Amino acid sequence: MRHTLDVQVPDLGPVIRAARVAAGLTLRSAGARIGYSASTLSRVETGHQQPDLAMLWRLVELYGLSPSRVGLSTVTGTDNGSADGDGMRRRLLLAGVLGSAATALLHPEPTGKPVSVAGLRARIHTAQGDYLACRYAQVTTALPGLLQDAQVLVHEAKADTKSAAWTLLAYAYRHTAWLALRLGDEGLASGMAHQLLTAARAADDPLVAADAAQLGAVLLRRSGEPGGAAELVTGVADRLHAGLAEQADRAHAEHAAAFGGLLAAAAYTAATDSDRARAVTLYAEATSATQGIQVPAGSLTQTAAEARFLPLYGVSIARALGDYGTAIERARAIRPETITIPERRARYWQEVAQAWHGWGKPEAAFRAVRQVERCAPQELNRPWARQLTRELLGAPRANPLPGLREFAARVGVT
Repeated sequence: MRHTLDVQVPDLGPVIRAARVAAGLTLRSAGARIGYSASTLSRVETGHQQPDLAMLWRLVELYGLSPSRVGLSTVTGTDNGSADGDGMRRRLLLAGVLGSAATALLHPEPTGKPVSVAGLRARIHTAQGDYLACRYAQVTTALPGLLQDAQVLVHEAKADTKSAAWTLLAYAYRHTAWLALRLGDEGLASGMAHQLLTAARAADDPLVAADAAQLGAVLLRRSGEPGGAAELVTGVADRLHAGLAEQADRAHAEHAAAFGGLLAAAAYTAATDSDRARAVTLYAEATSATQGIQVPAGSLTQTAAEARFLPLYGVSIARALGDYGTAIERARAIRPETITIPERRARYWQEVAQAWHGWGKPEAAFRAVRQVERCAPQELNRPWARQLTRELLGAPRANPLPGLREFAARVGVT
């Protein structure tokens, strides 16, 4: 499918304005939800600006309009589609809601719902569940409201709930930052990571600090600063370890898991910097630290939750070191059906695909990336999937891989 704009549809501005009014939204609140200013939306409604295709799809999603009502039509052809024939539309929506999350940060406006610590925590849990299930479109739809209400909660919280409010705001920033990374928007991710660090300090919670450090390390690695990434995660890990003796039962398990998760992140950082000895040592320490640890169900701490699947780091570390055979051997020791979190299962198949590709085994790499499509289709919106697909398409071979071109069309690669 390819989506086009029928410019012959008359009275587009009044249609959009009527839909906004019917939805009970102001220009400012509607613009915040789709990543545009109120003045831009006003110019569209008054006919002084022609909306582009991306804006129209965001308006269709926001107001629940029929696409044909605003001049959007569908024609047959090759496009940036996905498994459901609607990948282009989804990518536009994801980008738009991420933009609105940034707008919410600059211009917080309550959603109108009652805001409480318990209520917001439940919504954060729901968003985390969607994220871990790779339902990224659902997460992006929830993010602007979460950010707005979390900021309101921090502003209005009394002394006894202030720390909890800051913690929830930090988690809202974390979700936004990770989602931006998933979509390749490192600029927005960096901005959200900065806000996350600020909120983590205000919350004064070592578990929130662990999540902030893990995210910060990813961004530092990608900007070519592995030394800074290693220093960040090991520093927070040391503080977590120092406080373990003061924790008991559930809190101890969660802190210990986060400690192990940070060590594993430090090991992977060392591997990306070609420091084999340090990577091996840190990964062994991470494995030892999490031995027998049961992460509590419903933990909001991403670093702790990921420690449940620590062997995945072993695969990643071997691949980062260029030991593709070792990476595949370690992957074979893991039963993917036992990885109960779709986001982690998709990461497993990502690592397998990239390891096979690095080893020069395109058929096996393609089989693995197809597993990602089966378990988490929205993962294919990520830059790594499109890059791997491009490289598979461009590799010289006598016979093309069966199904590769059709797959490439679904993920938006030509």
